[in-house]
Amino acid sequence: MDQTNPNIIEGTAENFEAEALTASNEQLVLVDVWADWCQPCKTLMPILDKLVTEFAGQVKLVKVNADEQQELAGQMGVQSLPTVLMLKDGQVADHFMGVQPESAIREKIVALLPEQVISPAEAIEQAITSGQLETARTLLEEQFGENPDDNELKLKLAKVQMQLGEAEIAENILQSLPLEIRDSMEGKALTGALEFSQALGNSATITELEQSLIEKPDDHKSRYQLAAHAIVSGDYRSGMEQLLELLQRDREYQQGLAQRSLVAAFQLTNDPQLIREMRTRMARLLN
Repeated sequence: MDQTNPNIIEGTAENFEAEALTASNEQLVLVDVWADWCQPCKTLMPILDKLVTEFAGQVKLVKVNADEQQELAGQMGVQSLPTVLMLKDGQVADHFMGVQPESAIREKIVALLPEQVISPAEAIEQAITSGQLETARTLLEEQFGENPDDNELKLKLAKVQMQLGEAEIAENILQSLPLEIRDSMEGKALTGALEFSQALGNSATITELEQSLIEKPDDHKSRYQLAAHAIVSGDYRSGMEQLLELLQRDREYQQGLAQRSLVAAFQLTNDPQLIREMRTRMARLLN
């Protein structure tokens, strides 16, 4: 059990009324009835722990060991393990049995929370999607302060720092992650994306780069830097257009830099339609 999270506690016959029933008047309470011999219970537990942490005080988890609290489990009418009861205002508002996907449990939780309340994770995603990167960074830093060992948060924070032009900070965060995270698809994409910010270290201005390409269309370095300017600023379409042009002119430039950069850019944008369009065009150029 997570002893560091005050919203995750062990439920007993003595504390159940106060910690679960009464507490559900102030926050949503999940009652997880489990047993040590139950493998599905052990699969479900970390999912519930993660969601309770994600919803930061809006949700409480009371874990009831069915073997140690047989009478309490019987009073709740539990017939199979694991069983999760979702308490709101002293009543069972929803429940499920067995292991459920994290996304399905999250939907159940959101449906029972006040309409105006969203999870910190959702707030972060909304800020990123809407381009409010400073807000996203602040929210991520707050969550990271509470969960310093959460590698997913670190990866998102590195991504936002990179988009804000803080390439060195982003790279330091990325290098602090375990090797398996850095070698994941998202980790590799961020590594590639950092090339965009790093490419702008001593680059000319956008106007100068555009003029250079008018005078010399095969100035690949200027084209790549122009693409990097666009992508770092969030203009993904313009940046990808320049990378496609570079791919068409010289697909082997710097060992396939255009293709690697396009793949990295796909991981940065949240526009599925744009990604599909650009992937199709890239595939045509490579075939």
